[in-house]
Amino acid sequence: LDTENELKTLSVIMTGEQYNIVIKAINEVKEKAKPVDVSDGRAIELICAEFLNSPPGTTGLGQT
Repeated sequence: LDTENELKTLSVIMTGEQYNIVIKAINEVKEKAKPVDVSDGRAIELICAEFLNSPPGTTGLGQT
């Protein structure tokens, strides 16, 4: 059974400011990807992958 490609829903409670930052980041990824159509889920995946592949100390979170 292949569950990797099964659609899932992620619900996150956040402040208005956090929400605005997340939406801004998603929209920026989608804009930079043009003319390719990127879904919101794919945009979030790309943002997370970039974060996870960032060198330690460059994410604004201190040492990881």
